[in-house]
Formats: sequence, C-alpha cells, structure tokens
Amino acid sequence: MDAPHPDYSESRSKGQRFMILRKLLIFFTSLLIGFSLIMVISLVMPGNLFSNISTHTANKSSPIFKAPQYSGFINQNSKIVSSEDFTGKVQVVTFLFPLCTGMCPVIAAHMANLEKMIQVDGLTNKVKIISFNVGAGMGGATLQQDAQQGAIFMREYGANPNNRTWQFLTSSKKAMSQVVRKGFHEYFQMISLVAEAKIFTRQRKDSTFNYMPNMQNALANKINPNYDITHSSSIIIVGPDGYVRYIYNDADNVSNTMIIQKIKQLI
Repeated sequence: MDAPHPDYSESRSKGQRFMILRKLLIFFTSLLIGFSLIMVISLVMPGNLFSNISTHTANKSSPIFKAPQYSGFINQNSKIVSSEDFTGKVQVVTFLFPLCTGMCPVIAAHMANLEKMIQVDGLTNKVKIISFNVGAGMGGATLQQDAQQGAIFMREYGANPNNRTWQFLTSSKKAMSQVVRKGFHEYFQMISLVAEAKIFTRQRKDSTFNYMPNMQNALANKINPNYDITHSSSIIIVGPDGYVRYIYNDADNVSNTMIIQKIKQLI
C-alpha cells in the first residue's frame, strides 16, 4: 500500500484538532448557558434556589412570615403586655391550655427546663418564652382568673411565675383567635367532653384513634371543666427582627439543646 501523501496527513491532523477544539467550545458554552439559566430562575422564583446553601453557610433560616402584633394581653402576673415588649428579642412561642391533661403538661415542663437553660447561658436579656393561653375566655372565667390559672399551671410544672423570661399570655377570646389562628396560623377549638368522647369512640371503631397519655394536672382536677381545647402543639421560634424563622409541629419532640442552638444562631 502506498504511504499517505504528506499534505493529506497534515490536513487530517488539523481537522482532528479543529474537531476537538469545537467540542470543547460547545461543552464550556453549554455549561455557561446552564449556569446563567439557573441564576436567572433563582432570582425570579420565590424562595431563592440557593437559599438552602446560604442558610446552611450562615446557620440561619430564612424568614417564613411576620409574627403578629398585639396589645392589651396580660401575663401570669396580670401585667399588661404587648408584642412591642419583645421587640429585638428571640421568642420561643407555644400554645397551651392550663386545664389540659394531654400534651400541655409535657410542653410546660419542657419550657420550664428551657427557661433554666436560658438563664444558665446568660440569654435572659435576649430571649423570651411566650405561651398563649388558647383556653382564654372559653370557660366563663374572667381575664384575671385566666391569668391566675396560667401562674398556677406554670408553677405546677417547675417554673417560677415571677421570672420574666417566660410570659404566659391571656386575653379575650376574640383577641386570642386573631393572634393564634390568623397571626401564627395555628389551630385551636373548644369541644365538650361528651362530644370529644364520641369522636374518640368512633375513631377507635375506625382504627384511626391516636393514643395520648392522660397527664396529671392538679389545676384541671380542681376545676374539673366539662370541655376541652383541641389545639396544635407547635413550637415557633421568632427572630429578633419579628419574623418567624422556625416552626416545629410537635413541641415535645424538640430538644432544648437544639432550641438553644437555634436561638444562638439568631442572636
């Protein structure tokens, strides 16, 4: 076989180099276009696509929604309280019923221990625990009586009502609904014990009943209400800027160590 002509070999070598360069150019151009598209989409879509990356790097979550504003509420010591009193502070928010024999006693003990940890860590001037009394105005008690029940309830599960770190707030039924339901988007509803028992019976028949232990509550035993308040057991952490940053659906399953960690990240 004759050897290839020198001009033909050189031409083929140049052509191969050209094809390689062309493929590399197409590859890098595609990368550039793809990255540009991702940047454009991340800017125009709600919730930046890189928000998780920046959140992880900064160890802070993005704002979820603005915490509600309120005034004219009273705490466990019958002192008038408004949302402005907590401006610039991290707020750990829960929703409790002082006559509850379900999860509220567990969450209350949880918050009492959290209060002690906040004090030990020197965070009392930067953090408030805010509990909204979802039973406010439901059982015919006056505003003052509801406040007193809050103090008794706190003391029963290990807290000192005179400490200002934990504020157990009550109000009129209408004002509480405005803040809890419309402001924090949390659920609560009054139900008679008779109606509640019927629901539980039906759920047992349908195999949809979720067992919940009956917790001791001396205040509930003393007052012996003929109603219950069904409500969410969320714990919400509000940043110093007044925006909700974390929402956990089951407050009793969130460790105080993690709550303290989140608090420190927001300060």
